[in-house]
Amino acid sequence: MPSDEAARSALCGIMHSVLARHNLVCSGFRQIETDENQIQSKSIKENMPFFMQILIKNPQKEETEDFERRLYIARRAVEHAVRQNAELCGQYFHIVSLSSQTVIYKGLIHGGKLALFYKDLLDPDFQCHFAVFHERYSTNTTPAWHLAQPFRMIAHNGEINTLNCNAANIKMKEAELASPLFGRNIEYLKPVISSMGSDSACLDAVFELLCRGGRSLCHTAMMLIPEPFGANFIMGQGKRAFYEYHASLMEAWDGPAALVFTNGKQIGAMLDRNALRPCRYTITKDGLLILASESGVLNIPAGNILKRGRLRPRKMLVADFEQHRIITDTECKNAVVFAKPYPRWIKEKGITLQDLALPQQQTPPDCSSLLREQYLFGISKDEVETVLVPMMKNAQEPVVSMGIDTPLAVLSQRPQLLFNYLKQRFAQVTNPPIDPLRESLVMSLTVFLGRRRNMLEENADHYALLRLSNPVLTAEDLLKIQYAEQKAIKSACIDMLFDVTNLKDSQTVIPETARSALQKGLDNLLKQAESKVLEGASILILTDKNTDCTHAPIPSLLAVSAVHQHLMKKNLRHLCSIIADTGEVRDVMQTAQLLAFGASAVHPRLALASVYALTKQQEFSNKTQEAEEIHKNISNYIIALQKGLMKTCSRMGISVLRSFIGGQLFEAVGFSENLIQNYFGGIPCKTGGID
Repeated sequence: MPSDEAARSALCGIMHSVLARHNLVCSGFRQIETDENQIQSKSIKENMPFFMQILIKNPQKEETEDFERRLYIARRAVEHAVRQNAELCGQYFHIVSLSSQTVIYKGLIHGGKLALFYKDLLDPDFQCHFAVFHERYSTNTTPAWHLAQPFRMIAHNGEINTLNCNAANIKMKEAELASPLFGRNIEYLKPVISSMGSDSACLDAVFELLCRGGRSLCHTAMMLIPEPFGANFIMGQGKRAFYEYHASLMEAWDGPAALVFTNGKQIGAMLDRNALRPCRYTITKDGLLILASESGVLNIPAGNILKRGRLRPRKMLVADFEQHRIITDTECKNAVVFAKPYPRWIKEKGITLQDLALPQQQTPPDCSSLLREQYLFGISKDEVETVLVPMMKNAQEPVVSMGIDTPLAVLSQRPQLLFNYLKQRFAQVTNPPIDPLRESLVMSLTVFLGRRRNMLEENADHYALLRLSNPVLTAEDLLKIQYAEQKAIKSACIDMLFDVTNLKDSQTVIPETARSALQKGLDNLLKQAESKVLEGASILILTDKNTDCTHAPIPSLLAVSAVHQHLMKKNLRHLCSIIADTGEVRDVMQTAQLLAFGASAVHPRLALASVYALTKQQEFSNKTQEAEEIHKNISNYIIALQKGLMKTCSRMGISVLRSFIGGQLFEAVGFSENLIQNYFGGIPCKTGGID
């Protein structure tokens, strides 16, 4: 609460009225006794809030889960009401917990002084059967009282490197949220994630929503921080199907993390898929379980130790207070994976490219127009020799030792691709990059295309998506998608072009005229995208192949990002996936940028045609040898892109490409504020620049 008494009184009034509206009886408020002398910092002491505890009855004698859900809705309703109050929304107000199972004490103080600061914790009558304690320092947010851990259902040691993507995807899925458990109160739960919260707070908010929405504690943890489930891992069919199904439903919250989670009845712990955080535990003979980042946090006599161990990668440890026992990883996961027929759902609803028929014989690329297209999309002879040739010959990105001595794109006097204005961000502080070679076993490039559904439901339709083993498409793959007859795959092609009729005859192109032409083309693209989605398209194919003497291509990065942002604003983004069919893309970073700004798959049309033409120039003894070499070189080029994408993800400490797509993990060097806000979702840019 704020220190101002009048503001506190108004806030208490709001809480009373909202709780009454939700049939909750407020018995009164209790001021929490604190010792301010434990705070050394003058600024922290000056900003210290007023602490109160509210006492609420359960008049209907509901079951614990139902009562907890009603308290959760009531808390979000109070927060919503305070946000709507212009006079109070700026006041320091934060509901730490509203639960019949857990009480949370948190503060912007040294961890060892928590019990001295809150006098409750020194009271001999204060007893509990479990405690979660976490001491953190702020790495990605400015320290504040309400951001101090622990959070409402989790304690999290580590970093969520995929936070941008996760937050964007949760926002995208809010439009479909519905549950009979919440009813019309579902609107109070939006937005699910606060833009002011830390990465741990965002994870906690989604964890809480899924648990209150009907999923068990273990189910939620497995869904948000899944195990790797590739073919190299030995696991049962049911478990693999569970993770496969949920991969289409929820992007992994990825990063180095040790997670403790509780609902008051159970408490559990797990590590991230790479096990990049330590976690040790001790079980005593008299029934005490101690789990912490290190061994020896409590001095336990050796004779009282029943078992010591470490939490291993991809393993979960759960203590059940009602059954008074430890539940093993196998038992708690089996209870989840066999609860629904996930293998049957995947078999019935899943779609792969192998399931789609090629509608017609693919005609080879037209090499006669190749040079004109290379001019059009800015592929130079030097790029062909230094980028495309090494990729098609060695299945690797070209590696050079020279530094970059060319000017920044925004300062260059030569025409530049829009891709060149962006630089990738990278993991730092406590969340380091990972090694894509050593960590390749737990990395994945699998993506899903199609409509996303209500994440609070579980049914077979969630998996009615097109599953791609990687996001790089060939011409045959694109044709299969375009002409697919499956109900779940309805594609629509949209030209990302703009009319240059009024520009091509002019000796000097006037910037304002050119800008107006591009703006009209972009506006038309957004209208078409929205219209196609409303007509039922689940896959939008944005293409620049239909260029002619009066139509020039809109930069593919601008087109993809603009469509992505437009559909997000219209609450339509969950209804479709985006494929970029473009002649601009030829290297890894350009492919990664399209994925980061909203595309789920990319067809590097001109690069593949160039590889085809380069191979055709060679001499072969027969047609079979020529066809084999063409297939080999195209495969090598795609493999090089795949390896490069894994390296790109690993720089951010991300293991799963699905948790990279749409995350916008780039910063601009030379974009204007107008361009960023309208079409690039507010990405960082420390300079001004082009419109």
